[in-house]
Amino acid sequence: MSFQANTIIDRLTDDAKNLLKEAYKNSPGIDKYIKIFRRPGLLYVITNGKEFYISEGDMKKEALVEEALEILENNGLMEADSPSRDLFKITAEGLRITKILLD
Repeated sequence: MSFQANTIIDRLTDDAKNLLKEAYKNSPGIDKYIKIFRRPGLLYVITNGKEFYISEGDMKKEALVEEALEILENNGLMEADSPSRDLFKITAEGLRITKILLD
C-alpha cells in the first residue's frame, strides 16, 4: 500500500469506510452513487439501492454521517454529481481506496 493511500485511510472515520464499502458493492444496474436527502431534522443517505443511514432528529449520528461525507469529498474519494449536491459518485481514487479496505 502506498504512503498516500495509507495516509488517506488513516483519515477515514468508520462511517466513511462503511459508506465507501457499501457504495462499492454496486448491485447490477446500480451505479456507484451516494444519494443524500436533507430535510429539517432528517438526513437520508442511500447507496447501492439500500438505505445506509436515516436520521430522525439524532443530531450526534447526523453530525458523524455529515463528517464522513465531508471527509470522503475532501480527500477526493467522492465528488458531487449534481448542482444541488444531493448526488455524489465515487471517484477512481475512491474505488482504489475501497479495494484496499476490502482486501
